[in-house]
Amino acid sequence: MLIVACESDVEINVKEGRSVTNMYAFIYPDSAVDVQLSKSVKIFSPVTFDYVKNATILLTVNSEQSQKVLIPNDTNYVRLPAPSLTYGDRIRLVATVNNADSVVAETFVPTFVPISGIDTTTVTIRQDGKISELLSFALSFADDRSTDDYYQVVVERQVLDENRKVLTSEKVDFNKDDNVFNVAGQSIIGSQLVDLEGVFDDMLFNGHNYNVNFSMGREVVLPAVGEQGVRLRIRLYHHTYDYYNYFCILKVYDYSDFFQAIGQASLYTNVTNGVGLVSGMSFDEYFIYF
Repeated sequence: MLIVACESDVEINVKEGRSVTNMYAFIYPDSAVDVQLSKSVKIFSPVTFDYVKNATILLTVNSEQSQKVLIPNDTNYVRLPAPSLTYGDRIRLVATVNNADSVVAETFVPTFVPISGIDTTTVTIRQDGKISELLSFALSFADDRSTDDYYQVVVERQVLDENRKVLTSEKVDFNKDDNVFNVAGQSIIGSQLVDLEGVFDDMLFNGHNYNVNFSMGREVVLPAVGEQGVRLRIRLYHHTYDYYNYFCILKVYDYSDFFQAIGQASLYTNVTNGVGLVSGMSFDEYFIYF
């Protein structure tokens, strides 16, 4: 047996690039505005972000100056007191760093879309010789014909005590039974369909009353041993296109990273002179007790 081996050193020059300001904010009516502001770092940096220095945030609603706050140098987060916002308001955020460089983002608060109702049905299925029961949901709402709309269904399982006080709350996955979850904005990585976590648009039903269908196992929602009660908190979010596009690309990137796909992913941003996302959103919620 003859074994031969050799090795060589290969030097790779990586361009570090310039530091970029990152800004993120998600804005609801009648709620404080949380703004995250930071600086990007070099590829091989031991930290994931750098703090901004001497930064201010200016929030403007409907072209009228609302408030201006200073961000402390030792944090990347600031909370602005709740401005008086209503649906349709236009919002502008300007972050100024070192009294010179500014990043700017504009968004609006989408109209409120109420949940008309939720019907539930128990479905018995047989799979691989086993019988299981699903709880099927039909969430109804009315869509506006005059606009392109973007939605998300989010379900939380909340464990209650004997006084219906919430002890724990966790987001739960559900079966995306409706075609709206599998049409627009979907991608396949490898052999896997990317799960967009309940996000969808109104391409299939623009301007109509619609029932969104989804389901989950009864064992997920029914109280377990030792639990006094369970409450499902079902939310219907109304998003801007900016959030919808950013979220879809982010999920595709996560799946690409998981399956180690080779390629470059560029996340969507609506921040000028920087990167990030500033988006308004609204929601309605519905509770079901077990």
